[in-house]
Amino acid sequence: MRFRSTGFIHGMGTRLFHTITQPFPMFLCLLLRSKEMKDPKNFTVPLFILFLFVVFAVVGCGSDPGATEKRTTAEGVDTTVDDNDSSGFDADLLFWTPEVEVTRKELSCVEQEYASHVHWGKPHDHFELTQRTTRFTVESFQKLSGNFNCASTDTPGLMIRFGADATNKTLSLAYTFACMQLDENGKGTFAEDEKLYVINMDDSLIEYTSPLPDWQAAEGSAFQNNVLVDKYDNNAFQYIYKKDPGHSIHKLSEINDLITDNELAETDFVEIVPIAEPRIWPKYDQGSEFTMRTCLVAIKTNTRRITDDAPSSPGYRLTDRGTDLGSVCPPLCLGVAFPTIGLAVRKSCN
Repeated sequence: MRFRSTGFIHGMGTRLFHTITQPFPMFLCLLLRSKEMKDPKNFTVPLFILFLFVVFAVVGCGSDPGATEKRTTAEGVDTTVDDNDSSGFDADLLFWTPEVEVTRKELSCVEQEYASHVHWGKPHDHFELTQRTTRFTVESFQKLSGNFNCASTDTPGLMIRFGADATNKTLSLAYTFACMQLDENGKGTFAEDEKLYVINMDDSLIEYTSPLPDWQAAEGSAFQNNVLVDKYDNNAFQYIYKKDPGHSIHKLSEINDLITDNELAETDFVEIVPIAEPRIWPKYDQGSEFTMRTCLVAIKTNTRRITDDAPSSPGYRLTDRGTDLGSVCPPLCLGVAFPTIGLAVRKSCN
């Protein structure tokens, strides 16, 4: 989730063009009104200057800040941008392309977003969900995932189903394995396994004893009917999961890398951290289309293996890092999709 911007050059080119060309009309007007211009023979110079101005205008029109153009966000979403929008739109924000690996500071920022954007209650009477640590043992995950198989052309994943405990007003997640058919862009379809798992009192993954419809009627419905999201970052909370039960999917390869890169033992844990992130940042410090998501963090000897420092084992991508984002679809799109880059955190988050 570290930043780089490809929109910077575009912005600098636009400002340079207008700095150069802005004085041209006034200079030409003063020249034409001068005494020397009463002689028709002297019109050659101003006409040449006018010609240069037209050429600059044609070349520079591609960088015209008043133009409306279609651009692509960090997640590949086409967004029509009107730079004359008086709402304070910062077009360069669409080009921030942070990395998928999550540092401690970045995780703290998106945990704060979850606390402020994912609430329990009603649109005009809501509050933060009760927090509790959700984690599963490495041993139980490896045992179950080792017995799960997909076709050789499929990508196996762990689906995290969003549910809630209506009594304690907190999250109550369930898990199932899925086989995904992904294209070269990380998008495609998935088929989930019939077996459903929950986390036992000892933090191990165990099979749910009732069919999936029973869990959906209880924990699943509690989440859909009581959890609201400040979708547009404007303190207007709404039920966004009424029609589509929320979930995220993490590739098994990512979870295995998290375990291996952080040298977790069978008695260690993988923590599922609920977070909230927007689809894009269309304005400075104001996101759009917030949803609940999940970040996975390694827990070694009951301590989060995540830091802002350089990884303690260089060359291992997820050492001392969390893994972001999993699939954000649905509710953002049909099927399944894995972004190759993360999303920028709120600029004011320190």
